[in-house]
Amino acid sequence: MKNYKKMIACLIICSLILFSSLSFLTIKTSATDSKEVKEDFKLSNFKKIVSIPVSEEGIEYTGSAGRSGPEGPNAFDVKGDKVYVLDNVHHRVLIYSKTNGNLIDKIFFPENYWIYNMAVDKVGKIYLFDAGLNSLITILNGQVEVKSLERQVYLEPLSDFGVSEDGPYVVISDERGIKTVILKDKKINNFIPDSNGTKTLTIAEEKKNNMSYDKIVWKLNWENGKVIGGQISTLTGKIIRFEFPSGFEQGTNRYIGMSGNIVYWKLENKDGISIVGFDSESGKIERAVQIPLDIYYIIPQRPIVIDEGNVYVLVPSEKSVDVLTVTSWQSSEEFIKNTEKYKNENIPNDTVVQSEKSVEKYFSSITNSSISRSQIISTAQNYQWHQWYCNKENYDGSKVANPN
Repeated sequence: MKNYKKMIACLIICSLILFSSLSFLTIKTSATDSKEVKEDFKLSNFKKIVSIPVSEEGIEYTGSAGRSGPEGPNAFDVKGDKVYVLDNVHHRVLIYSKTNGNLIDKIFFPENYWIYNMAVDKVGKIYLFDAGLNSLITILNGQVEVKSLERQVYLEPLSDFGVSEDGPYVVISDERGIKTVILKDKKINNFIPDSNGTKTLTIAEEKKNNMSYDKIVWKLNWENGKVIGGQISTLTGKIIRFEFPSGFEQGTNRYIGMSGNIVYWKLENKDGISIVGFDSESGKIERAVQIPLDIYYIIPQRPIVIDEGNVYVLVPSEKSVDVLTVTSWQSSEEFIKNTEKYKNENIPNDTVVQSEKSVEKYFSSITNSSISRSQIISTAQNYQWHQWYCNKENYDGSKVANPN
């Protein structure tokens, strides 16, 4: 009888333990599902077309020597039915199908180069620019070619890199202003490659302000140390001005591209990145979509591209590097309503103004700096927002997939 009672007691205890475990698993699964639903809701205006797992075989981040933070998939491009993703860690470009998201090819470039930015032209030629070595790597049909600028030519401080119908270009921003230089092969009689076997590049043309892949020249309009809007100069010489909504006064705003009568700008604040489409005739906001800052692992150098009228976004996260396409847009009313409720939240207006004045006063006496005063103010503002983000998320690099 005693043994019988012991058996019953053991069965009851085991049942309780099993029930508790199942309950815990149910709660854990519900929490996981809830988090996934929350993440999906944040990107409900997008469709995932390519997803690359963060792993040694997929794609990695690194904090390699000489670099302060995680590097990795910092650029991409979309041309036709292909998606190109730069994987600096493995010194390669990954090419995926836009239709099914499958990997098509891996193209490697020399390991002694670290790519600042990447672009692809209409025929599928890949352009990689190493800002440190002032070198251009081109890849077409698997053939890799390296070209370098003459040693006496310095493209500093570098602001952007891209490819237009005229060829590769580099945007430089210094105390004299912003200019775009177009690169061409230097024609030399009886040409002999240098000691590295590379050909020589030269600056063929210079343009004032920023130039984009569609050859449209653009700039930001500043007032009292704040970005109040932007303007573009079309290929016909027409100047179109746009006024940005309040709360987007940072210098990271930039022109993305034009599709039909819609002019797209990237606007950024402490809540995230917004892609805003303005009507080219009225200058008013026609459509917009928001990307929360907290879904990013790192902000890429080239996070947004336009191809065949579609807008694509590169989103590196902790688990995967995803390429998304915009499938639906917010109306201008909905976008303004959503952004207004976060206006200057957590940071009082007088604090921001005082910060700007302090930065301007401190750097106004520096004349030999290689960067402009507006860049310094912009950098200080960006640091303020991203420091807020890092503190909020405890994002200190401890979760990198491959820390060094």
